[in-house]
Amino acid sequence: GGGGGGGGGGASGVECMWHPDLEEKDGCTNSNNFPPEWLRPGIKERMFHSTAEECCSQVYKTSSCKHYPKACGAGGGGYVGGGTTPTRPSPDPPAPAAPAPRF
Repeated sequence: GGGGGGGGGGASGVECMWHPDLEEKDGCTNSNNFPPEWLRPGIKERMFHSTAEECCSQVYKTSSCKHYPKACGAGGGGYVGGGTTPTRPSPDPPAPAAPAPRF
């Protein structure tokens, strides 16, 4: 499966990056809903982060704020800059009983 390389590109360079959510106001999102002033140098560095956790710790000073994946990456796939892989609730099937040893 390989996952996308991403990074760079785009006119603003902030596609898929995490920033404070203006709609929910209690977490970070990677939506395209943000004021254009945030793209100014000096502001952009403070507002946009490569992971939701980083956004939460930098903006809200806590890592427990909510995450609202709305833009790219919402359907899974590898986030740029690491991030945790979602664990799927599919435990391994129980191993079949070993056959009795033959002599």
